[in-house]
Amino acid sequence: MWVYIICAGIWICFILHWITGSIPKRRFFEVYAGCSISICLTLLIFGLFGWYQEAISAVLQVIGSVLICITVVLALITFVTFRSKGKPEKGIEETTVLIEGTIFGIIRHPLYLGFALWGIGQILAIQSTISMILG
Repeated sequence: MWVYIICAGIWICFILHWITGSIPKRRFFEVYAGCSISICLTLLIFGLFGWYQEAISAVLQVIGSVLICITVVLALITFVTFRSKGKPEKGIEETTVLIEGTIFGIIRHPLYLGFALWGIGQILAIQSTISMILG
């Protein structure tokens, strides 16, 4: 029961975020990214509460969990760098300065890499047919 409540909360927050914001300013990729994040979080919640009992390998689950943790750290470093060196006018998306050095000196788009690692990590951690199809 708690799994359904948590997942419903994730989706309600996602929908409210897009309804209460300035809808004309939303771009297609933002809606796609928000929906993808909600799907990833839903799959992660289902996996944490033991919905997927088809796990073939515990080693793959550990590797997947490590990839998910790396993704979280990568996202945090990226957001902190955006805020401190990007000089955003509003939010963190519209920076006014090209960021060089730090994580951006190694990877040009660390959030894209993070989302790719997150998807792979979830597929490995959950090890179910549903996560492979949606991932």
